[in-house]
Amino acid sequence: LTLNNVNNNKVILSEESDKIRDNEEDSEKNEEDEKKDKIFNSIDTVENDNLINWSGNHTCNPKKIFYVDNEEEIEAIINKLKKEGDPSKNVSVVGSCISPNGLCFSDNIIISVAGLDKILFVDNETHQVTVQAGITVHDLVQALEHHELTLQNYASIDEQQIGGFISVSAHGTGINIPPVDEQVVAVKIITPDYGTLLVSKDHIYKVVDNEIIKEEIQIKDFSSEEVFHLVKCSLGMFGIITEVILQCIPRHKLIEQVFVLTHDEIIDQHKDLLLNNQHIRYMWIPYTDQVVVVKCNPYNNKDNNVEEHKASSDKLKYKSKINAYIIYKKHNLENNIECKYTLEDFYNLTFFSNQRYNYRT
Repeated sequence: LTLNNVNNNKVILSEESDKIRDNEEDSEKNEEDEKKDKIFNSIDTVENDNLINWSGNHTCNPKKIFYVDNEEEIEAIINKLKKEGDPSKNVSVVGSCISPNGLCFSDNIIISVAGLDKILFVDNETHQVTVQAGITVHDLVQALEHHELTLQNYASIDEQQIGGFISVSAHGTGINIPPVDEQVVAVKIITPDYGTLLVSKDHIYKVVDNEIIKEEIQIKDFSSEEVFHLVKCSLGMFGIITEVILQCIPRHKLIEQVFVLTHDEIIDQHKDLLLNNQHIRYMWIPYTDQVVVVKCNPYNNKDNNVEEHKASSDKLKYKSKINAYIIYKKHNLENNIECKYTLEDFYNLTFFSNQRYNYRT
């Protein structure tokens, strides 16, 4: 053979090898697509159903609601919709539907992650817990009791699911306590363009078949820390959060004190209340000059750390109870609910007393 013939044969062999490799890759991709299509077709789906949010002020009528139980089902949905169009314009994710502004509602396609509700791992040394995004705050806090742990902060209600809870930067009270997204150590998120990722402050790793591939993923010009801060509080914009690692704190008791102040008293005492209490919140009684103040501080077994607070006069406290009772009775009558408390009962309720002491964990 001449040198040219040898070189030509090399080129032909190289082209044939490329074709074989491409065919093998296409075959693997087709098998993977078939597997995902099979999973997609098995997902529990409801069409044209109505959803109402927790506060009842928003509704939607999505074409389809997918009720998923695992990450593979979410990946199958994203894979299917990506082939059909742009999933970022077609898919919303719901949990407990707590959002008062209907942020997650859509008349197109919705994925419910309520089925992803498990605690996967508790590290008693680092006080970190790995949970699926669909678990509610209530269920998580109850489960953490067995490990003598709790969340650093959470809101006055506890029905939110963790994925949405961190995504909206939910918060409780306390000037020195950050919102809940600051408790996040890492998140696992399924994206249409980058697949499934494990994102933390220091790394972005790809996750394949539930195994972490420890090779750094670069997302455009962003550092891993920038991506982490964007993803953990993203309002659902970058993908579907399926798992969260949270930093917990040791479980502890709080003593709660409830008293009533006037508007002017709140103005005068606000700074001191804010700086001198671990948790502080106000509840204004509509159509009155009365504000119910709730403060919580760590419980001290030695002296019970019960302090008298400068509260309104007895006359104002009595007036606040009467006004609260009127509102209570009116609400029940309008909604055909039996009024089980009389005014005398209501006056004796501890909630509107000058001081109330009970123990919360």
